[in-house]
Amino acid sequence: RLLLGILTTVIYSQFNKYFPLSGILSEEYQARSLLSKLLMMIITGKLALWRYMAVWTFAEATFVIMGISYNKSLSTPEYTDWTAVYNVNFWNNETSITLQ
Repeated sequence: RLLLGILTTVIYSQFNKYFPLSGILSEEYQARSLLSKLLMMIITGKLALWRYMAVWTFAEATFVIMGISYNKSLSTPEYTDWTAVYNVNFWNNETSITLQ
């Protein structure tokens, strides 16, 4: 979880220079074509979402390190479950086709 948080933070910090949230309100954005506006809005929105997902994954990693997220009811001798404090599933969020 910690590595995923670091990865999303690095991606956000690198691409936020080119797609800032304030860019959607700029005059330059208003002068673009519709397709360009939509593409910029999708990328900017995805980056904003990744910023929050990075914070959530950092929080989950902190709980794992502290031992708070140990889930005794789902753990077996072969498998230790650390999902008692599980906020966001990054992969499912990025690949889902519905909001349910």
